[in-house]
Amino acid sequence: MPTKQPFKLNKLSQYFGNDTTQIREMLTLFIDTVPPDIMQLQELAYKEQWEEILKITHRIKPSLDVFEMNDILEDVRKIEDIVRLNNKEENLNNYLIKLVDNVNKMKLLFLSEIKKY
Repeated sequence: MPTKQPFKLNKLSQYFGNDTTQIREMLTLFIDTVPPDIMQLQELAYKEQWEEILKITHRIKPSLDVFEMNDILEDVRKIEDIVRLNNKEENLNNYLIKLVDNVNKMKLLFLSEIKKY
């Protein structure tokens, strides 16, 4: 059984058609911006800088959406909910660790994907 692709390029293809340069640039932009932002979330949570966490999650959601990373996007929304509702019952750190892991996996996949263009 084939594994489910954790991202899609359909939306980018709709925006850019067959312009492989633009698609490669979008993949590179994701690699350069989203993983560092995700890493920063853990530090901000440790410092309890909740508003900054919400700013970053708000900023990265469009990037996750354009690549149709729905599972990761759902985790980001869960993190936002935990922070907004000040829900101490939920373990924010577990979600952050999962998010960092998944985004790092995406980074590796994108590095491989770039070589195709």
